[in-house]
Amino acid sequence: MRPNASVDISNILLVAYTGVGWALGQFGKRYGAVEEGGKAGNRDKKYDTKQVDMMRIDAVSMNTQMVIDSFVTIIYMIGACFTGVMPSLLHYGSAYQVLLNHSWQQRIPVSMMLGIGEGMGTFLSVAVVGFAGRHSLSSVAPVIMNSLYVLSCPCFLAVFFGEHVPSSMLAALMFLAIGVFLASGEVERRWSAKESKEGIGPGMLIMIGSLFVAIFWSLGVVGTRYVMQDVPVDLRAHWSSVSYACSVLPMLLAPTITIAGSILIATDIASYKIVAAVKRRCVVAFVCGMISGSGGMCLQYAMADAGNSSARLAGVAQGIYNVACIVMFKVIYQEILSLLQMIGMCALLIGVVILSL
Repeated sequence: MRPNASVDISNILLVAYTGVGWALGQFGKRYGAVEEGGKAGNRDKKYDTKQVDMMRIDAVSMNTQMVIDSFVTIIYMIGACFTGVMPSLLHYGSAYQVLLNHSWQQRIPVSMMLGIGEGMGTFLSVAVVGFAGRHSLSSVAPVIMNSLYVLSCPCFLAVFFGEHVPSSMLAALMFLAIGVFLASGEVERRWSAKESKEGIGPGMLIMIGSLFVAIFWSLGVVGTRYVMQDVPVDLRAHWSSVSYACSVLPMLLAPTITIAGSILIATDIASYKIVAAVKRRCVVAFVCGMISGSGGMCLQYAMADAGNSSARLAGVAQGIYNVACIVMFKVIYQEILSLLQMIGMCALLIGVVILSL
């Protein structure tokens, strides 16, 4: 391991690709979870985030939508798994060496167990992004989700591996907390006399869902860090590939159980809507899963070479991801955000940058 690995330009390029790839992955989730590619209402009209009632374009039951989200999650993960398996198939000799490696065999059960939690996080992220898309908050939800992840990730790595928590954590926490509440639109909603008597709004639900996503995803990073530490240099690339492919399999558990449970218990499942939705959206979800999966592999490789700077690399990836999400969703879906929401997004970016320094 190189002493200056944390500032190696190759690692920076790898995590930059990771950030862009993950942003495209979020687009795939939103496209898959929201009807007709996810543009709310009329495709030629822009909507303000206060027009919540006009955003409910998917006239399906909650259980039907849950099954659709589960299938989208599975297709997305299969795409990510395909990316992880391909390098091993092309160089099966080296992959076989990894499978026979005693150290890898000892680590992979723990990684796979933590992969179950990461799979739950991915499933929840599809549900949260889809919910946000149906409420004209597409450009907000992924940024909130991953800003909370950036905050929780160093904490988990510090607890499990003794990594140093950034001294800037307190300042970053302040910016992220302010940013989350402003970007969600919940502050404006509470101030609005017209809506003051309503219950929990979509912004609050997105915040709660994003918090759980961040926690589950942080468990996945713990598994990545565990399986990739002190890897032999000659096996590093294939170690990453084989480990990632194996960790994706338990990630499918949560959406699979959701599908089975919904079909067995729920009585309002519209199967024809599920089939139609999956047919229309599966290709985009699969391709975006492949791109996102390759980004995850790049992060694994970079973290294997980064030592105790892995939390910083993860923060850089998330900072690039946040910028890419904001630009991409604003351009594609043309959502109009209020001034307070834009200030909140800026506060989230500042918090992520502070953690990455």
